[in-house]
Amino acid sequence: MVQPANHGDVIPGQYIVVFKNSGLKINKNTSFETARKAVKDFGGSVLRANKISADVQRSYGKAIQGIVAQLSSDDVSRLENDSRVAYVEQDRQVAVIFKGKPGSGGGFSCSSNTLGNYSCKWRS
Repeated sequence: MVQPANHGDVIPGQYIVVFKNSGLKINKNTSFETARKAVKDFGGSVLRANKISADVQRSYGKAIQGIVAQLSSDDVSRLENDSRVAYVEQDRQVAVIFKGKPGSGGGFSCSSNTLGNYSCKWRS
């Protein structure tokens, strides 16, 4: 697998906030959308409790429980000191190139950020 040049690039001001134990009742039977909404609501309450006015841009509710938000360095410091937060890390671009089967004319490459913005192009 080949990685495009922008793979791993930092998204300025955008962070992933992962929670320790949110106390949410999310298990393997919880639907994806229900889990994401519960974590988004919980994340919003954590931001408000820390006097952070950022909006939750994306939430994760299954493998990890966390959110993505535009934050200042002061916001990050406040969240890192919140007992409900496991860690805060800078968000990054993720990009992958899929090669086509031999003789198929190529493949395609896509890149996205955690906001769900995708950019794909066919490669010959």
